[in-house]
Amino acid sequence: MGVISAVLALTAVAPSLAGAFVVSQPGGATKGVAIGEQKFKLKGFTIKCQKGKSEGTATSVEAIVDKVTFGKCSTGGKGDKFEGPLDLEYKTNGTVDILEPVTIKVSAAKCLATIDAGSLPPEEVKALPVSYATEIFESTKKKFLEKFPSGKQEKLLITNKFKGMEYELEAISEKGECAELESTEGENGTYKGELRDELPEGDLGI
Repeated sequence: MGVISAVLALTAVAPSLAGAFVVSQPGGATKGVAIGEQKFKLKGFTIKCQKGKSEGTATSVEAIVDKVTFGKCSTGGKGDKFEGPLDLEYKTNGTVDILEPVTIKVSAAKCLATIDAGSLPPEEVKALPVSYATEIFESTKKKFLEKFPSGKQEKLLITNKFKGMEYELEAISEKGECAELESTEGENGTYKGELRDELPEGDLGI
């Protein structure tokens, strides 16, 4: 099996102008991969994840639901663990819904951090939490051409810049940074990272 060639074209689309996702198979199952480091900031903790993947559904031309699983996460050199996926609904107008709470075990601070469900951006944040671009991949390999006779496939690049995530912290030990916090709730959580989503048998873009 050959490797699909590098990106031939990258067309950015401002989320406020995006009318619809390009979905060749509405309701089709999507898969994706994180590109580069994924970074979360909650209180004074910075959680960095080196791996990530997603599974979801292109529910319509206006929304995509993604369950993003993060791996190789750490804070201050100590391993962290997401206890479940980050369950998101991306919309073409640039807004995002966090559909379910997700808890992260932050080992360095001896803490459980739970990101709450909710809609982004909150009223006090003006910047949109996500932007999209279409990446066009090309290959002349036989198996690829059987799926994509044109020799091209569109994939969706998702750039996440979440601000204003609500979260709660819970100490799991009497010792540690989390146990010393005066407040265990926050409304200023952030997440930055890129994902590349695709329909394995079709086109997904903006």
